[in-house]
Amino acid sequence: MNNETKERFADVHLIGREISAERTVRVHGHLSQEDNNLLPGMYLKGIVETGIATTTALPDKAIVQAAGKSYIFIVANEKNSEKKPADGKNEVATEKHILFKRIEVTTGVSENGYTEVILPGGFNRKISVVINGAYDLLSKMNNVEEEE
Repeated sequence: MNNETKERFADVHLIGREISAERTVRVHGHLSQEDNNLLPGMYLKGIVETGIATTTALPDKAIVQAAGKSYIFIVANEKNSEKKPADGKNEVATEKHILFKRIEVTTGVSENGYTEVILPGGFNRKISVVINGAYDLLSKMNNVEEEE
């Protein structure tokens, strides 16, 4: 159904043996809950779950690629440095400086906006990983390297 986002669940009873030129496979399933909006012969995009496996995964946007390798960024160090405002008042404003470190990872299966990551040995899983802005950090890092 065009641009439909409603999720439906079904039990698969038969899976076709041939993959069509459009890279589709016929699947016969029985809906868990009847839906009168679906008619015989309609095409749906579906995800067939074959089992459950536990793995380490991150949102796709947390993983960046550079020179054929995959990386994540972690928080390496947080520092607070005090800075007095230029207007001469007695108030002190605190600036927070965060240092990030790029870590190479191996990626695996991607599904539903998440990608499996194989972390390097000895990786501390309690360290904060950058989820938003990883591409911005990569761009900034590349700009600094080009300037040097």
